[in-house]
Amino acid sequence: MVMVSHDHEFIFLKTRKTAGTSVEMFLQPFCAPPGHPVVEQTHTLETHHGVIGMRLHPRPKDTAHPDMIWYNHMSAAAVHENLGEEKWYRYRKITTIRDPFDSMISRFHYVRGWQGLPALPNDLAVHREAFRDFVLNKSGPNDEGIVFEHGNFVPDILVRYEDLENDLKKLCEKLTLDASLTRLPKTKVTAELRNGFSISDYYDDETISAVVQKLRWYFEKGGYTRHPKPA
Repeated sequence: MVMVSHDHEFIFLKTRKTAGTSVEMFLQPFCAPPGHPVVEQTHTLETHHGVIGMRLHPRPKDTAHPDMIWYNHMSAAAVHENLGEEKWYRYRKITTIRDPFDSMISRFHYVRGWQGLPALPNDLAVHREAFRDFVLNKSGPNDEGIVFEHGNFVPDILVRYEDLENDLKKLCEKLTLDASLTRLPKTKVTAELRNGFSISDYYDDETISAVVQKLRWYFEKGGYTRHPKPA
């Protein structure tokens, strides 16, 4: 989803499989009325404190419904249009990033679960074959529209999956957020589906090249190595 805090003047832009749900739930108390419950599944809430976009609900057919105005994985351009020029340019923009090779594996297992497919057996060859088909044919959007507008990278603050707690501590200090008012939940964990295989176990030259091309902006903006990490 997307979240906006008028009280603290920030915008959270949610990318895929980068701990975005956990981070938005961490930030949610600063976008909502005091005492508003933080739950993983939520409809849009818009108040003078800020905006909490729809999360984990089906998209309604009514285009005027609030869940169609503020929703999951909104593009930067759509947030800009809804929020208006003055707030869009004044507010700090935050997003989460993750090693693209790791993120792609997480996408792979998440999509399989979403499609109702069974967990893969503890056989590396089976994992690699299914993963290769996913990367080359079915891997979905690259999230550029979420973080770029007219070719410009809009986030001011990057929160790294690999150093979540430390980066969120720095974020709270930078935006003067009271960290005692919130906590970092764990959601949508897919690591146990990997059967202990390392990131590099999943890849061959062709899938490495495909991820580097598809998720190029993650490498460029996050400084991630273009070689999957070994065990």
